[in-house]
Amino acid sequence: MDYSAERKRLVEWLRLQMIGPATVQRKLPGISPLDRYPCGKLYPVTNGQEGVDPGDEVDEYAGLFDDVDKTDKIEEVVKPRRYVAPSAVGFSFFAQGDDLQFHVRCSAVRYKRTGDRDDKGRFLGMEYEREEFGGDEGAVTFTSSNRVDVLQDGEAGHLAGLDVLWRPYRDGWIITVSLFNKQVWSDSENWEERASRTLFEVNLDCFIDRGVVGDYPRVEYSLLDQEEQEIELQYKNRKIRAIGHGATFTRTHAFASSN
Repeated sequence: MDYSAERKRLVEWLRLQMIGPATVQRKLPGISPLDRYPCGKLYPVTNGQEGVDPGDEVDEYAGLFDDVDKTDKIEEVVKPRRYVAPSAVGFSFFAQGDDLQFHVRCSAVRYKRTGDRDDKGRFLGMEYEREEFGGDEGAVTFTSSNRVDVLQDGEAGHLAGLDVLWRPYRDGWIITVSLFNKQVWSDSENWEERASRTLFEVNLDCFIDRGVVGDYPRVEYSLLDQEEQEIELQYKNRKIRAIGHGATFTRTHAFASSN
């Protein structure tokens, strides 16, 4: 038995089950895609929410212990935090070159509920149709910081945006590439609308056309906490080409080129 090949086959099967598509059929019957695929998706921005994971601005415990003797031992109260589902994903890398240029390719999938309806317009069954967006034809070239709309849909316009930020660092640039869901969903809308505005199977690729990608800058060792220092010691001989933001970066193409 080729254990390496079997391990890759298992990893690929897990990826399809967690991210999709789990079958070759274009339709997903009997279950919402939000429940079927737990990973690899960008939710629509929830109207009225800001930040990645903001805490409640109102102190729910203000004045609660005013009448308690200060000498009494009071257990620390953990302040609850709201969870905000991710609407963006990206990665950062360090690059050099007087004529630096790269292009970014992104793709995603949307599921829309289909099927027969009753007299009141309600669906009689649960079935979703898979639609693909993006790919090679939607690739965008960058030579500086920019923000562009991507994943064109004839009905809803652009479903997502691509944000590229260049920051000067030493003799090169730290470049961050982010893909974000532009669609908005409100708590007053039904759950089906949230599912139809969620992007699944999100993929983001970057190809260097001109320039060289170098080692990503490491944080000063003295500024790391104990756990981070242990990790740094464990991987100090590993070269870091890029870091993911809400995702894992995989190097699958030649990462440095020059003309």
